[in-house]
Amino acid sequence: MLPFFFGFLPTERMPKDVDMHMTVTVLRDLTRRADPRHTNRSAYTNWKVWHSGDTPRLLFALVDSHIESFSDKLQLPPQGRQTFISSWSSFCVTMGMYLTNVVELWNHGLPIERRLRYYTIRVLEDDIRNGYETLEHMDQETRYTWFWKAFIGSLTVAQAQSADYDERLDGMFDKFSKYIKAFTRVEKMSSWDEAKKILVTVVWPMECTQDEICTKVWARLLAKH
Repeated sequence: MLPFFFGFLPTERMPKDVDMHMTVTVLRDLTRRADPRHTNRSAYTNWKVWHSGDTPRLLFALVDSHIESFSDKLQLPPQGRQTFISSWSSFCVTMGMYLTNVVELWNHGLPIERRLRYYTIRVLEDDIRNGYETLEHMDQETRYTWFWKAFIGSLTVAQAQSADYDERLDGMFDKFSKYIKAFTRVEKMSSWDEAKKILVTVVWPMECTQDEICTKVWARLLAKH
């Protein structure tokens, strides 16, 4: 599997959106292990999380979904199972942002290096913009996955600009604000509590140290002109 993952692909072969269900399942397990209601957060806690067996499961899920994104045949999910349709690249960068800025299991919760951060935010915004054009026509699960990525992107931009300002990201928060507002119109919702319930349907901690920041970012997103 790994040699294939790192091999060259024909230039004419384009990746397809795939169901990231397996990856989300592992992220949910990691989120539960990091829940501050059940454990005292510390460097030792992070060590226990990453040595729980979820790390190889996460790697396998990412490699497997990457291979599937270039496959000629996409696997159909079992009937009735929740699906999380996304491009592989945008889901991966959002996953990194989630593990860094929400559950704080990566990089001690600190912003990533600014050049990498700029690149990943651009990758995500490009994907979110493409989905924005078809938002009303998405099924609910795909729309919720899109929203999960969009809000985490918004949170990442807000935290990054307050900690380590990057002029290249000027205007990026405005773009995410437009996307989030469109989602609230489609879903006919506006409160952070409603937004959090939707995020939980993908993966989100019931309680986390970022709750206050998320509430403020949500208010900024809806107030932005």
